[in-house]
Order: sequence, then structure tokens, then C-alpha cells
Amino acid sequence: MNTRSLSLSVAKTARKSDTKTSTPTSENLKTPQSASKQPRTPTHDASIKYVCSVCKNIEAVRTKLLDDNINKALEELDNRNSKVTEYLQNAVELTERTKVLEQSINGNLLSLKKLEESVKLLLKTPRKISEDPYPTHHTSSTGSALTTNPTKHIDAYEEDFLSEKLRTETCQYLENCRLFKDWKTRKVVQFGQPYHRGSNLDAPNEIPGPFKAIISQLHDKFSIPEEHRINSVVINKYSGSEARMPAHSDEFALIEPESSIYNLSLGDSCETIFTEKCTNNTVSTNVPDNSIYVASYKSQFFWSRHIPTPVLSSKSVRYSISFRCLNKATRNSTLIIGDSNTHNIRFFHENKRSELGRDITGKRIKAYTIDEINPQDAIGYRNIVIQVGLNNLKNKHATPSGSIDIDKTFNDWVNKLSEINQLCPRGKLFVSPILPTRIHALNDRAKQFNARIFSFKNPFWTCLGFNSFLDNEGLLDINFGRFYNAASGFRDRIHLGRMGISRLCLMLRDTILQANKGSPGTLPQRGSGLRTHRSYAQVVTLNGT
Repeated sequence: MNTRSLSLSVAKTARKSDTKTSTPTSENLKTPQSASKQPRTPTHDASIKYVCSVCKNIEAVRTKLLDDNINKALEELDNRNSKVTEYLQNAVELTERTKVLEQSINGNLLSLKKLEESVKLLLKTPRKISEDPYPTHHTSSTGSALTTNPTKHIDAYEEDFLSEKLRTETCQYLENCRLFKDWKTRKVVQFGQPYHRGSNLDAPNEIPGPFKAIISQLHDKFSIPEEHRINSVVINKYSGSEARMPAHSDEFALIEPESSIYNLSLGDSCETIFTEKCTNNTVSTNVPDNSIYVASYKSQFFWSRHIPTPVLSSKSVRYSISFRCLNKATRNSTLIIGDSNTHNIRFFHENKRSELGRDITGKRIKAYTIDEINPQDAIGYRNIVIQVGLNNLKNKHATPSGSIDIDKTFNDWVNKLSEINQLCPRGKLFVSPILPTRIHALNDRAKQFNARIFSFKNPFWTCLGFNSFLDNEGLLDINFGRFYNAASGFRDRIHLGRMGISRLCLMLRDTILQANKGSPGTLPQRGSGLRTHRSYAQVVTLNGT
């Protein structure tokens, strides 16, 4: 009941009481001044008391209503204060998060700056291959000369190499040989596998007996492995004062990358000058009769050699005999730098059932983490395959907070590839994204790493793709993994099994042969994923899994 209704009720009650009692009218109240005062009756007192009590009730009601409104206002004010306090706390937390995010952004900007420098280093114009068959300068993919030389000009040198009997037989054969052909300022003949030095040279001949004996001695003396067995002999004959050898290096594609070149000198002595291509520093070596020096094939990319004019007196004769290991398959010579997933890959000379085929020869090098990659190992190879990075994403490489710095890991990876590209400007670089596994957390990190690979535009890379290795959940398909051995109870959710290794070999073979204009093989029908520019991380995202 509000104040107005209460007042109306009181007024009605008062009127009722006035009608019951003889309420004096205005005329009755007008009495002469001389008239005496009339006494108050009990009815008047009751009415006054009633009116007073009603007024008190009205005041009490008003006070109560005012208190209720004040309490409600105070409660609302408290609620607003609590919300303001909550907003302030959120603002403080947001400020702290902003500071952490700012620090992270600054770190990422620093990493991006380093990455940008690496990109600029890689994307500079590579050198053009010189038309000169004997290039005197070896430049990197950045267009500038290499600043470091990881090789020696020669690895071994020995005098009086042949026995007197074998030396005499060899010299007699050379003096009676009628197969020499004129080649610029000297005469040349070749035996065994052809070393294509000129179109006017005859087809290769069978290696004569004296040189077979020399090859046998070389194999015993220098412990030459079977896969590097010498099968090519080139003989240069210098006679007269006009004979000379211009600056050159043996960067011939058919030479086995890990083999060495053996140069035997018979006849008059001469001086051979080796020039370091990155600095033009020279090393002079005297080459007397019946001496031999050994130089690695890798050194040919960093050193050139020449014989100054005049080489000999007008009546002197000197024979320079070079022994090499040539193989047609080295046109596709391949170095695989990889982790344990590439451990069971075999080349044809190691296993006749190799799924890489007889057209690809090469070598595997273990590198379980990115820092174990040695760019110098790639020197001399036509194709370099990089399959490293999964182990860097495992928990043992995480920070104390449990996170992996993907940007730093990727930056280290790019720097290694940049070094390889500098040392091997003619080599083709095949980049393998991180293979999928059956571990969700590891796959998530791999997706982030692979996303950076495929967003990193580089014309010197050929990227593989592993979409066909995935199941419907975006994990490594159980058909390609090595997961469970019932006999031993062994569980492996990371490594490839026999079928996975087979598929990886087929991918590598087809991609390498396609890049080198060979005849690609045939992959199973389950999607090739070859040379794709979409990582399996992107495919999984698009499929919504």
C-alpha cells in the first residue's frame, strides 16, 4: 500500500467518525466573545490520536520504502564496483599478455630478419656455367667466389712409384703406340671407359696390359674400394717446347664423387701449378719422372691446375697418365643426408634389388639432427637429398616450458641448405618435408615446420610431398609404418616399415630422374605425391581432420 491510498483511507475513517459525533459546524463555532468556552469531549481526543497514529504509520512506511531504495542502490553500486574490479584485473592480465606477446614478436622479427638474410643469400643470381671446358674460377650460387676451401690440392704424392721393370714396359708401349691423336698443343689417347675430351678421339679401347698392372698396383697401394675401381686411362703426350697444359679441373660428371684421380708422370720432369679458385693462391709442385700424385674428385671444384710454357726442351718427351673411375650412373649420383628413416635405403652397388634402380648411384650419410648435417659431404654429387628435422621436434629438444622454437629450427635448417648450395652450385637440391608419424603432438609440430618449407619460395629446391603416406586421420598410414611386433611387443609409431621405405625409394627415384630428364619409374596407384608444393599439413587442414 502506497502513501496516497493510506491517506485516503484515513480521510474516509475520519469522515465516518465525524458523522457519528455531532461535529460542530462553522456557524456553531461562531460564538459571542462573551460566551464561555465549551469543554473537550472524549470523541475529539480519540480522533486526534487516530490521526497521529496514521501519520506515524505513513512516516514509517515512507522510511521503509526509502531504506529499501537505498539498499537496492547500494547493492547495485556494489555489483558495479565488483565488475569494475574484474575489468581492472582483466586489463592488468591483458597488459601482461601484451608485454609477453611483444617480446615474442620482437624475437620473431629477429628470426625473420635472419631468415630474410638467408633468403637474399639463396636467391641471388647463380653463376652461369662457363663454356670454357677448363674454367679457372669456381663461384657459388650467390654469384661471388667461395671464401673457404675445404679440400687440399693433392692428397698424396710419391716418387719412384713403378718398379724399373714395369716402368720400362710402359715406356716401350707408349713409344710404339700409334693411337695418339692431336689435341690442341699435345697428343691424347684414351683406354677403357671414355673420358669425353674431344670429338676427334677414337672410341675407347681395351686397357693394355702394362696399364692393367699399374691399376692393380694402385688398388693395392691406396686401398681403392671395389665401387671406385679404376676403369679409365687417359694419356697426354707432350713433346717439344710448344707443348703445354692450360688451366683446368676435372669436373667431369661421370667421375665417381667419392673417388680420386691418379696422375702418373713418365719421361721428362715439369712443374705443375695448382691455383686455389676462391683466392687465386698458387701451389707449385715439381713432377719428376716416375712420380705420382693423388687428388680427390671433390678438390676439382676448388682447385685448377696448369703446366706453364715452355714445358719441355725441344727434344724431350713427357707422358702424363691419368687414372679415373667413371660410371654412367654418376650422371644421377645422389647423396642422401637423412635420419633413421633413410638408414635402410640401399643403392644398386650395395644391393642388386635396390628400388632406386641401377640408374642412380650414390651414398647415404646419417644426420639425426640438423646440426649434424655437414655441407662439405655434398661436394661432387649431382643430387642432394635432405631428410632431416624430425628429431629436432621431439620433446628432448623442447624448452623448459615444453615448447619447440619452430622458427629457430627452420632457420638453422635453411642455413645448412644455403651452405650446401654455395659449395655445390651445380648440384640439384631435393628437400624432403618431415614425414608423418602416429603421434599427434609430433605431427602438429611437423605441420608447422612443413608449412614454412612450402611457403619458402626457392628456385633451387625441389620439394617432395608425402600426402600418400597419410590415413584418414592425418597420421602415418599403418601400411607404411613399423608399429607393432607381436613376438617382442615392440611398438614404433615413428619409423617407416618395409612398405614405407619402398614407397620412399620410388618417390626419390622418380623425382630425381624427372629432374635430370631420365626415364621415371612407375608408382603404385595410391597417389604419387611427387614434387608437390602442398605439404601433408596443408592437405590435412583442407580436409578438416
